[in-house]
Amino acid sequence: MIAYGLSLAPAGVRATLEKAVQHNAATRAKVLDLAFRLDVSTVSA
Repeated sequence: MIAYGLSLAPAGVRATLEKAVQHNAATRAKVLDLAFRLDVSTVSA
């Protein structure tokens, strides 16, 4: 689920988030929270 959340982020932000997710539990929790809140009807296939 974290990987899916990261895949939605822009490339420049994704690189920063990938590093933060590996070392920070609060960042992992925030990425998961945002992924669960996402309205998937707005995401292209």
